[in-house]
Amino acid sequence: MESESQDNNAQKIKALRARRASLIKEINRLNKLFREFANTNERVRTLDPNSINDKHNIISLFESVLTRTLELKASDNIKEMNVYDDIIIVKSYSEEILKQLIERGFLFNEEKYLFFSSSAGQIRERKGVFIKESAYKKHSNTLMCGLTIEKINELGGMNVNKFLAYLALSMTASAPWHSFNINKCVVVEDFSSSLHTTLVDHIDEQYNVERKEMPVTINHTDGCGMILPSKSQHSFMTRLPWIKGLLVPFDFAKFAKDSGNTIVTDIYGKQYDIVKDKIEVIFTKSQFKMWKYYSSWQEYQRLYKKNNCQAAQFNKDDSEGYDTVRLNYQFFQTLEITDEEIQELSKPTTELIKGLASSKEKMLEALGATQVDNKSSYLQRAANLYPPLLHTPFLKRTIKMIKASNIRQAKAARLIIDGLYCFVIPDLYAFCEHVFLGIENPKGLLANGEVYCRHFKNDEEVDCLRSPHLYREHAVRVNRLDNRISQWFTVNGVFTSVHDPISRLLQFDVDGDKVLVSSNKTLVGAAHRSMESIVPLYYTGGTALAEPINHESLFKGMVEAYRSSNVGEYSNKITKAWNEEGADINLIKILTCLANYAVDFAKTRYCPPVPEDIQKKINSVTSGKLPGFFVYAKDKSADRVNNDADSNTPMARLRKNIPNHRLHFKPGALEPMDYSMLIHKKDEFENYIARIRNLNDADRLILDTFDNFNKQKHQIKVFDEKALYQYSKLYKDIAAINPNVVDVTDLIITYTLYIKKSEYAETIWKIFGREMLLNIQRNMSLLMTCQCGKETLRKKGKVRCEDCSLSLRREYKKQKERERRNKKNARGHIK
Repeated sequence: MESESQDNNAQKIKALRARRASLIKEINRLNKLFREFANTNERVRTLDPNSINDKHNIISLFESVLTRTLELKASDNIKEMNVYDDIIIVKSYSEEILKQLIERGFLFNEEKYLFFSSSAGQIRERKGVFIKESAYKKHSNTLMCGLTIEKINELGGMNVNKFLAYLALSMTASAPWHSFNINKCVVVEDFSSSLHTTLVDHIDEQYNVERKEMPVTINHTDGCGMILPSKSQHSFMTRLPWIKGLLVPFDFAKFAKDSGNTIVTDIYGKQYDIVKDKIEVIFTKSQFKMWKYYSSWQEYQRLYKKNNCQAAQFNKDDSEGYDTVRLNYQFFQTLEITDEEIQELSKPTTELIKGLASSKEKMLEALGATQVDNKSSYLQRAANLYPPLLHTPFLKRTIKMIKASNIRQAKAARLIIDGLYCFVIPDLYAFCEHVFLGIENPKGLLANGEVYCRHFKNDEEVDCLRSPHLYREHAVRVNRLDNRISQWFTVNGVFTSVHDPISRLLQFDVDGDKVLVSSNKTLVGAAHRSMESIVPLYYTGGTALAEPINHESLFKGMVEAYRSSNVGEYSNKITKAWNEEGADINLIKILTCLANYAVDFAKTRYCPPVPEDIQKKINSVTSGKLPGFFVYAKDKSADRVNNDADSNTPMARLRKNIPNHRLHFKPGALEPMDYSMLIHKKDEFENYIARIRNLNDADRLILDTFDNFNKQKHQIKVFDEKALYQYSKLYKDIAAINPNVVDVTDLIITYTLYIKKSEYAETIWKIFGREMLLNIQRNMSLLMTCQCGKETLRKKGKVRCEDCSLSLRREYKKQKERERRNKKNARGHIK
């Protein structure tokens, strides 16, 4: 009987395989027919307006240089969102159609659209940005600072994928840099030096790995520039046309004056006196991506002003510094770590999970509501102000979800440790020694093996970690902290030595890359042991190929970028290799090399073929299922991962250490929840209850509209690019029924939170969170009314709202400026 059953199963499997092969053959035949049919089109394609619908096609864009240039009013305020059709993002499923769209554009509502660019994130999702032709013609000189594709081609062309990446800089979410003055900037050569006796694992074009000493040239300022501390107290990332990177406050003017030389030479050979010329910002050549297409820095400055170009800033490092951060599985899986160390390292996370609902303070901490500011959500600020909200079913459910999330994160090695994420910054003192004093190999302030991070003690060892962390890349360094260094390095960040190959080990640039820095003794101890025989990897890559920019090369570049954008495939292979018993380190070195070739392939088209014997070895190790922890790290189903619970790898042993305790809510001496605190006037609460029990048609339509949205809300991802618009549309649909925001808010609050006691109140906080926070503040007598009629928080000595105070300050400054000018003019007349 058993043999007969096995025969039946074998026949079924054989039939399924034959059916699968037949379906693949048919799919390939239909795909071929489709491609042939698509290629017959010779017209400009038209996007059917009827294919655009509110649920699937309208997305949210962050404010950026592009949106500001096109005069699109970006807003994350749900009540003030507008829909624009100046930009259309197209997801590509057919290379044939994509080619036609790039060559000819397309029509929509009788307007023509042209291909503009595609950011790295959009390339990963096979998306391209198209812009209204009329808008592009109007603003192209602003976006490209006077350059044209024709001029670029006249000067030899360039790598198409680099061109697209640089053009996409304008799409970065950013804020205007209002105080920027292009006349007070200069661009200088980068500082590179050769570390002559660096021990590395060299990987050649046949993927042979050889440990040897060799000179390694490092561009220490790759992507980093300086700004005077008087102009910014914080490091930040910046975007200008063709310029990107990190700007770090460093007093180069003081250095120049102290050294006796204030002259610098720009990349075109022109000299500047940084004191007399009042230079505030020094960019580096690596930041100015299109420098070779301008004849001088003066030409760029002239075109920048002529075309009303914009400067932007983002990612300002205004954090207070040392706090708690989370590790990730890439950092953890490469450690040689004992069970005792795993237990110690995971202790803060397990204690958090166990005590999540043990007190009011712990519950507020879980919600991120212990220390709040204007960046906190309305819910966080409301819970901080009125803790009885913790009694509501919604917040209890939220805390249960936070507990489940913490367990999943912990099993994926997202462990809580003391430390900080910060910008990695080169030794700018050494850079100034090079720029102002002409020293080829400056000493700088940091020796090999040292870093400076002001949040750690002098001589304290720290582990520096950067994602992606593919090979074994724990940079354990000594923190050097003294008065002289602190005088020059005045901002958050980890400053690295120009004598240290740390950038090769961690594979970072200094254009805004961030690293995790921690002095956790357990982590540092395990990292020390893990790195005993590890040296940086070294392999040569290809160079970006220049070519004319035209429709054909743009299409080819996009397709190559699409095909080579799946770097995650290599990352997963490396993860499989690390989670094998007795991981093959040499193979991981080769896979890391291949992963980095894949990152740059769209630009360099360089990736030497892998020899057959090495490919077989790679396949044997990486062809199996993903490690078991991917259930928690990447939401993979259990049937797609290995059952490696008994494995001795760090990740498998960690999972055994993470508890799953039942939550017991103990909010302590909290007063009962008073739902009337959430509405505009407390004494009208009973009226709303009665009104809901006897609904009129308009109120019923409002509540039905709200309920129907919530029933479909599972289709919306909270952080999806379509989500904000969906919430905005719901608000506008409700406001169309009853434009009285106060009345609608109080009606929905009473119905959802009090009558229904709903556990699912994300929507109400998303749309009416501001109103609920104001209601709590008003009912706690924390608000005052400004002379303009606007309510504002009551503060000692405050008599106006923020808008009126700002307006008054501006008027005061204008008046003082008028008085200053009048005095100056009066003195001139007397003379």
